[in-house]
Amino acid sequence: MLESEKEPFNWGFEAGFLRSPVNPRMLLLNRTPEIDCAGDENATGNASAWNLVSIANDLLRVDLSSLFNEIGDHFRERANQRFYIDLQNAIRQSSTAPHHAQQASMDWAAEPGHDDQLDPDDPDQESAQAELNEAEIEVNLQKQKESDLDFFAPIIDKVITRHAHGEISGMARYLLESVCRQCVMNITAIPDYRYYSCWMDNNAIECNEINRLYRAVITTSGQLNKQEIASLFSSYLKLESNDMSINATNGKTDLTAPVPYDHDNPRYNFPKVKSQIETACVCTNTELFRALLIVFYQECLELAPLLKNTEAPSLLAQNEEFFPAAIKTSDPRQFRLFDEQLPAIIRFGEAFACAAKKHLPGNETAQKLVEHLNDIKRMNSAPFMQAFRKNYLEAMRENQIFANGDFHTHAELNDQENLNRLVGLQAVISKAGELYFTEKEWSFASLYARILHELLLCGIMPMSCQTCGSLFFPTGPNSKYCDRYNKETKLYCNPRYNTKKHLGRKSPRDVALNMQRKADTAYKKGLTDCAHYFERLGNFVLDGLGPTYQASDLISDELYATWLSIVNQPNCRTEIKRPDRIGFPYSVMWYGVVRDGNRYVRVEFPGVEYPALFERLSRLAERPQSKCTLDFKGPGERPYSSWHIKLYKLLEIIAQINSADQMAKPIPLLGIDEPERVSTDLTVQDTWNTPDACVCSTGMIYDLSFTVYTKGYDPEKRD
Repeated sequence: MLESEKEPFNWGFEAGFLRSPVNPRMLLLNRTPEIDCAGDENATGNASAWNLVSIANDLLRVDLSSLFNEIGDHFRERANQRFYIDLQNAIRQSSTAPHHAQQASMDWAAEPGHDDQLDPDDPDQESAQAELNEAEIEVNLQKQKESDLDFFAPIIDKVITRHAHGEISGMARYLLESVCRQCVMNITAIPDYRYYSCWMDNNAIECNEINRLYRAVITTSGQLNKQEIASLFSSYLKLESNDMSINATNGKTDLTAPVPYDHDNPRYNFPKVKSQIETACVCTNTELFRALLIVFYQECLELAPLLKNTEAPSLLAQNEEFFPAAIKTSDPRQFRLFDEQLPAIIRFGEAFACAAKKHLPGNETAQKLVEHLNDIKRMNSAPFMQAFRKNYLEAMRENQIFANGDFHTHAELNDQENLNRLVGLQAVISKAGELYFTEKEWSFASLYARILHELLLCGIMPMSCQTCGSLFFPTGPNSKYCDRYNKETKLYCNPRYNTKKHLGRKSPRDVALNMQRKADTAYKKGLTDCAHYFERLGNFVLDGLGPTYQASDLISDELYATWLSIVNQPNCRTEIKRPDRIGFPYSVMWYGVVRDGNRYVRVEFPGVEYPALFERLSRLAERPQSKCTLDFKGPGERPYSSWHIKLYKLLEIIAQINSADQMAKPIPLLGIDEPERVSTDLTVQDTWNTPDACVCSTGMIYDLSFTVYTKGYDPEKRD
């Protein structure tokens, strides 16, 4: 048996929680590079901060039990293909005897309809078996993992959409995708989907039980306060509440106890001359630095709502990503990564503190914020930091990690100044331990329970929706309704979402403005390519497809909101030199779903039918750096012609032409017009690794013929 098969599967998802009564955060400390930063070697240190209330509301709108049961069923179907059982047996026998595996390729064996052909007990197939060594088996497992990731990606996406009652954010979708894909990522260690199917079933059962327990516990609000309710909830699930890696350690206390008079040794009866109480701080410099950052971060989050009409919230949104990265890497073994975050944090802190002093004079939290910022500056220029920057290895050898000389680690009771300072430092460390908690989650159910528990600790209680009775966390003082959407009635629980004339669809302008802010941030970081992408994406949303999608009656409000959310997902990360997760995407709508428009489409039409489109594509094809190429041009002035062009660019051009000249014949907008005339193969694995010339969609709408290829297709590499 493989050593890995002796170990239980562990999600290993590390999350931190910053407790705040007004603005709690969940910090993701080890986002999976294979899933959200594929192909980028610098993404391993990726960390981010999410609004905990938003995440909780998203997850409460998902039927988690049904979702995980369905994913488990898909894993069971995959396990029923005998190939996995045969391969697992071959691996187990590899260390003791020659092992055999099917000669057929991995992809062929995984295809439906071949289950009955892979029977190792059939003597007729004995000649078809070939001996594989351990290296070959490992290579095959790796290929199977890559194939399965592509196979399950669209399935997981559709299952999440099906069991979500209303729109959920990209953050919540990421969590659900991650827990499903991590099972596939682990297939090289435990190559049996039956195991992961059971694991999913357990998540389904436990999430359902957690919901029942949570609803029961909050009914005690008339008897217990919020902290007591949190303690009651955690007692059933054995959840820890304190981060033991940050603590304040006091010195030895030895108060005098009554003792009998000693006749034999009278001198022992006299008072002791030394102090009975000692104070000491045994934390390291980096632990103290980390505690200061946590407390400072929480104070910024607490003040942000009070400064909503100033530049402070925007500053926090642009620079918040540095705090999770610094808190995560404050371990001295990751000193360089930690040190890289400090200049940006200090610059942000100075600007934020300036705004707080200006607009909140006399505010106690604002005053503490300034004090803690000064402490951060002092520590940043302290001798131990200089020693680490100069020679990291030597500083570690000389134990510079501990506060010997830079900050007092011991204070006598008669030294009031140093005593006050030491107690103040211990207070910061103690507060940080109460504000911040981190743990590795072994399953999604454990993370789900932790999220609900943390909100109770922050004093944030859920309430029942007046429409459907489901639990949700209020986001305003007058919240009465959750954001659920009923697919049967096609109505939201919140009545104002159902009145288009009152609310309407959100303008794409807000997303475009956010793109400009991201571009400005990228320019400041020196990421020119990234900045140019955000500028182009902003124009794509505001002047391209955004207004057309907003005005179209063929698009549901839910799909439109999903498109805006996905377009707004990419963020500029200094570690990876490009927007995270999916490179440089241009998301478009494609008949009920949102897809990346970074794929080629072959479009053919008579020039006389759509002259404006003919002229635009012809000019674009003449540019040397253009991604548009002319494939065929018939005789005449505006003949029947064909081009290869990126899908998002074609849709943008069509939308601009239709918007500019509303008197001319409208050009069909692919992706939303005439779905009955379009054929889409949902079984095609649409990834960058898909073989060339793989068609995923084709059709003809009013003389406009088109063929959409998978993202791996490149017309320049055609034979």
